Amino acid sequence: MSAKRILKKEVNSLTLEFISDAFSVIGSHPDTRETVIARISDVVELRNETIRKINHPDVPEGTTLRKSMNGVRNAFLKELDASYRELSDITAGKMKTG
Repeated sequence: MSAKRILKKEVNSLTLEFISDAFSVIGSHPDTRETVIARISDVVELRNETIRKINHPDVPEGTTLRKSMNGVRNAFLKELDASYRELSDITAGKMKTG
């Protein structure tokens, strides 16, 4: 059970880090506000879904809870990485034109 708690803390921490970085982008490029807020909303939704999966794991037959949680963690990290790339693209686009 403590592994679930640690995983939830990691998900929350990484989500808050993304939100902080996103607000830094808004501070630097105020005209990107709507786009960045949409990315924040997507990441918060991803966080909520991931926490739901941690709290109510779907462990397929023939696998372990640990493998299932690793899959949940990896899926979260993959989606978060994609959101960071989108945030980076927003910033890169503004730096080229701005």
